[in-house]
Order: sequence, then C-alpha cells, then structure tokens
Amino acid sequence: MTALLRSILFAASEILHIAVFAQTSPNATPECVPHQLKASTPPGPDGGAGNSASVFQASNISQETCNLTGVPILRLLNERHEPMNLAICSNCVDYIFPPRAIRTVTLHPGDSAHFLIGLRFADESESGCGRLSRIDVLLEGRTRPLEFGFAGLRVCGKINVSAWRSGVYTAKELERDSVGGNGTGFGRSAY
Repeated sequence: MTALLRSILFAASEILHIAVFAQTSPNATPECVPHQLKASTPPGPDGGAGNSASVFQASNISQETCNLTGVPILRLLNERHEPMNLAICSNCVDYIFPPRAIRTVTLHPGDSAHFLIGLRFADESESGCGRLSRIDVLLEGRTRPLEFGFAGLRVCGKINVSAWRSGVYTAKELERDSVGGNGTGFGRSAY
C-alpha cells in the first residue's frame, strides 16, 4: 500500500469518525417542539404563609429524542387569556426551592422533565394582583407555546421559575434542596 493511499484512507476514516461523532453529540439533538410533549401539572409542595410552588411537567410522547434548554420562558395569562403583568425571576431563590445549575435536559421517547414556579397567593384586599388561569411556556426558537392550565389562583408579586430539571418531580427533590444536598450549594431561602 502506498503512502498516498494510506493517507487518503486515514483522512477518510477521520472524516467518517467526525461525521459519526457530530450525529451523536448533544448539539445534534434538536430542541423539543410542543407537539412532541404532553404537559401535566402534578401536585406540588405547599410552603405555608401564602407561599406555594407548582410543578409543571413535560413528557416526550414522540418517537424522537429532543432537548429542553435553560429556564422556561413563561407567558402568564388571566381568565380572559390576556397576558398578566407579573414580574418573573428566572432561576432565582424561592421560599420553597433554590436555583440549580442551568443545563440542557435531553428527553428520549417516554422521558420527562419538569420545572417549578414559586408564587405568593393573594387575598381579595390586595391590589396589583391577578387571577392566573394559564401558563404558556415558549420553547426555544418556537412561537407556538406549550400550554399548562392553572386553577385560577389569585397571585401577587414576583413569580420565580426554576430551570428545567430532568425526570418527574418527587417531594424528595426538595428535601435534598433544603439542606443544599443537591450539589449546588444552595439551601432553602431564609425569607
């Protein structure tokens, strides 16, 4: 075998290796689109003193693997499906849950991911509040939202939203969070 032929075969094998690696790298997995996901709202924790966290879960019902990246972009809607003017804090410390590192969650067919929102309930005497009836999640690069129904709760102030977290929500997740045992160094908020 000549040196030229060996060089050509080596170069071809490197190109093939790079092409195969590119297909299996995380960057090759597309972002999820709404029709791939089933939205649900499993029961969440109660923080007491008017504070609560709600869980929003997305399950991949398609046959393709896709990614959910970063912190969900929320659109909060009232009972007339009009946008509400409530402040949203992305991946901030909440009374019930701390922030975690922002990362990409890969959903294979049948896998789930979730995020939490922390909010404060309002009584009828408070002003500047609104009745939340739906939360739309705008996925990366998409205009059609993933829709989550909500129970028409009257809420006030800032809403904290966590980054996407892999798997289904379990209460044990917050037990780890409350003592900083999730590897982030964050514990439960003191306020």
